[in-house]
Amino acid sequence: MKLSILIVSFLPLSFLAQSQWVEQDCDFTNIGIGEISITSDLCAWASGRGNPWDYVLEFTRTTDGGDNWIQGVIDSCVTCGRVSHLHALNCDTAFAMTFDPVDGGGALMRTNDGGLSWDSVNTADFSDPADFPNWVHFFNDQEGICMGDAIDGYFKIYRTTDGGQTWNRLPQANIPDTIGNEVGFTRLYDAVDGNIWFMTSEQRMFRSNDFGVNWEVSEVPDIGGIQFSFRDQDHGLAIPYIGGDTLLTTIDGGETWTVNPNFLPNDDRVYSIDYAKGVGTAPGAYVVVGDTLVTYSQDGGITWKDLSRELDFPFPATFLNVHTGWVGEPSDGISGDGIFKYVGTTLGIPNPEDVSSREENFTLFPNPSSGNVSIESKKRSTSNARVVVFDSQGRLLQKLEGLPSGSAMDLSALESGVYFVQITADDTPLQVSTLVLE
Repeated sequence: MKLSILIVSFLPLSFLAQSQWVEQDCDFTNIGIGEISITSDLCAWASGRGNPWDYVLEFTRTTDGGDNWIQGVIDSCVTCGRVSHLHALNCDTAFAMTFDPVDGGGALMRTNDGGLSWDSVNTADFSDPADFPNWVHFFNDQEGICMGDAIDGYFKIYRTTDGGQTWNRLPQANIPDTIGNEVGFTRLYDAVDGNIWFMTSEQRMFRSNDFGVNWEVSEVPDIGGIQFSFRDQDHGLAIPYIGGDTLLTTIDGGETWTVNPNFLPNDDRVYSIDYAKGVGTAPGAYVVVGDTLVTYSQDGGITWKDLSRELDFPFPATFLNVHTGWVGEPSDGISGDGIFKYVGTTLGIPNPEDVSSREENFTLFPNPSSGNVSIESKKRSTSNARVVVFDSQGRLLQKLEGLPSGSAMDLSALESGVYFVQITADDTPLQVSTLVLE
C-alpha cells in the first residue's frame, strides 16, 4: 500500500463558517420555523412559527434532504387552531398536537400520507376546554406518548403500543401530582432510548426510564425556565428558556443539577440546545444556538467551539446526528428562505476548504509511504498532544496520546481513501492534514 500525505491547511480556532451551511427554501412566506423533526438524512418535517413566537397551522416537509420543501396546513379538525408540537416517524407519518386558542381544548392529529390529509386521534382525548396538549413523541414505530396539562390533579399523559392506533391515559398512581397551577410547556421535553423528561412551570422535571409508564419528579435550579437535552439516561445539559448564558449540567438523569454561569464568552445569549448523536466512533456533540452563533461541545459542556458566527437567528437547531442537522430562521419570502442545512464535515472534524493557512507546526513523513507515518514537531516535544485519524464520515480510526519527538503511526491496515489527521494540545487545535491512502 502506498500512502501519500498532502498538507492542505491548518485549523484556526473557529474553523467552521457560513460555508458550512446551505440556505434552503422552506416554502414559507412571512413565517419562520417553529421546530424541526428529522427522521433520516433525507426526510425532515418542520412546523411554522409566526412573528415572533405565534403558533400557526402551517408545516413543511422534505424527502430529499432539503433540496425541495413542500408546505402544508393542518386544518381538518374543529380544535386545530394552532400546532403546539409536531413529531414525525418517517417521510409519510407524523403526529401533531393542536389547540384551540379561543375556546380551549385541542386534539392529537395524525397523517399517513405525507401531510396531504390529517385525522383526529379520538382515543387520546384533549377535548375538555381546560385541556392544553403540549407535545407528542415516539420511541420507535410502535411505542409513543403524548402529554397535556393537568386534569383532575395530574398531567394528562397517553401511551400507545400499536403505532398510534389506540391510546390509553396513564393512571394517577403512575404520575406525581401537580402542585398549585403547575402546567407543562409546548415542545419542552427530550427523550433518549426509553428515557424521557419534561419540564413544568414550577421548575420541576418529570422523568421516566420505562418508555413513559412510571414517572418521578425533581426540582431544577431556577434560571428562568430551561431548555435541555440529554445524551444518555444520566448526562444532560440545560440552558435558560428565554435566553441567557447560564449552563446547567446533570450526571444523574436530572435528579440534581450543577449551575455554570457565563459558560460562553462575549456575553452571548443562547436560545436552543440539542444533542447530535455520534455515528460509528465519531463522538456526539451538544449544539447550542444563540443570537448570532451556533456552537458545539463534545466534552459535556466544558469547552465550546463555534460552528458559525455569521448566521443571524435565535431559532431552533435540530440534529439527527453529527452528520445531519438543520437550523431555522425567520422567513418573509424576501430576506430569507427559512432554513439552513448543515453541510460541513462531521461535527468536530475540520473541513479543509474552510480553514486558513498558518505556519506548519508538524511534519508527517515519508511521502509516499507504505503505511508507517512519522510525525515530527518543529518545536520541542509535545507530550500533551493528541493525534487522531478520522475518515470522511467522521469515524475515529486511530489515535496517539502524547507526541514525543519521532512519534510514528502504523496506518497500513486502513483501506485506500481520504482521511484526516488532526493534532491538538490541551484541546487547542494545532494542525489538520489530509491523508490519501493508495
